[in-house]
Amino acid sequence: MVTPDIRRFAPGDLVGGAAELLAAHIAETIGEHGRCRFGLAGGSTPRNVYEQLATLPVSWDDVQLFWGDDGHTASLFPGLADLSTRHRVIAAQSPVAPNDRVTLTIRAINESRAVYFLVSGSAKAARLAEVASEIASGRPRLPSAFVQPDSGQLIWLIDTHAATQLKGSD
Repeated sequence: MVTPDIRRFAPGDLVGGAAELLAAHIAETIGEHGRCRFGLAGGSTPRNVYEQLATLPVSWDDVQLFWGDDGHTASLFPGLADLSTRHRVIAAQSPVAPNDRVTLTIRAINESRAVYFLVSGSAKAARLAEVASEIASGRPRLPSAFVQPDSGQLIWLIDTHAATQLKGSD
């Protein structure tokens, strides 16, 4: 199992820190491969990061953007999606509207060069700790715990509120 590289930020520093790390990753990828394919998560949590990222010096002509989904790993909701499928894209059902969705699969996500999770707020602390525990035990159940990039780069960008229930948190 790939252990997440956890980067903690003060709540007011998460947006800027995440945007700067993503801009650096994009530049590095373009330097190595001539382009960067970048999957964007939907929802309200990353919106401010994208707005900040847009102000940074990024060679956008060399970036291909793809849309993902809201406060979940793609639209892979626990118990509602086939996490073991060999397909890269599947139809999925969501417990919240819109219910009918199309989503990347764990396979497609794990084929990424790097996967960044952005987690903020104390309301997400228990779920984040649960995912971390599942990864550490090698017994994933939640979709996020199945994210194990082939490249080995799994980076969690979290604020200190979301980190409160992680083992070894400050």
